[in-house]
Amino acid sequence: MEQETKSSRILVIEDDAGIRELVRTGLTLANFQVIEAGTGEEGLNLCRASPPDLVILDLMLPDIDGYEVCAKLRQQSATRSIPIICLTARVRTEDKVAGLEAGANDYLTKPFEMMELLARVRAQVRERKQRGDGSAGGEDTIVQGEMTLDRKSRVVRLGHRVIEDLTPREFAILEVLLKESPRVVSREELHRTIWGPGNQLRSRVVDVHILSIRRKLGPHGAAWVQTVSGGGYRFLNEKRA
Repeated sequence: MEQETKSSRILVIEDDAGIRELVRTGLTLANFQVIEAGTGEEGLNLCRASPPDLVILDLMLPDIDGYEVCAKLRQQSATRSIPIICLTARVRTEDKVAGLEAGANDYLTKPFEMMELLARVRAQVRERKQRGDGSAGGEDTIVQGEMTLDRKSRVVRLGHRVIEDLTPREFAILEVLLKESPRVVSREELHRTIWGPGNQLRSRVVDVHILSIRRKLGPHGAAWVQTVSGGGYRFLNEKRA
């Protein structure tokens, strides 16, 4: 079970901080990676920046409701195949039908048992992998120059060499930089995307991960993953001898 879940990223879109903490703790203990959003727009932005493997979505959000979030995710090719589990206090059959018609895959009412939510998350993640949808980003691979990042297998290749030992967060950072290249991505954006908006930015945490990525890329790591003074980081699509 650990092997099945450890590389899966779950986005929790929920305005109640207490429920977010409960869900985050349960998912983390089950070896999922968790990112969080407190509003619908924040959740949509996180999905666009780095699509997760599954979304847990509250229907009663302070800005736009969960039905609209669900519909918008289904309208975009990069997020169309992400499984969505609606989590809400609404218990009427009409509400459940509306959520499913908006594109949700499953529906769980509050209050809920964490074990049941975990079972539903695992089932959706497992079903998606069996369907061969790959990662939620639409294209399974991102190619920049000599580098290929395979979202489905979670493998990064530099020419014919596989980059070994990338951690899940290092993989996610590299995915964002490759996807956004040549745009400069700020430390704040990387931290918000990878660690989630509920986590306070620590001064060196992003820098430490970037240094580790460069080391694993080899002699030209700093040339590919560049520091931009006052801005952040960017991936430079350039072939090196």
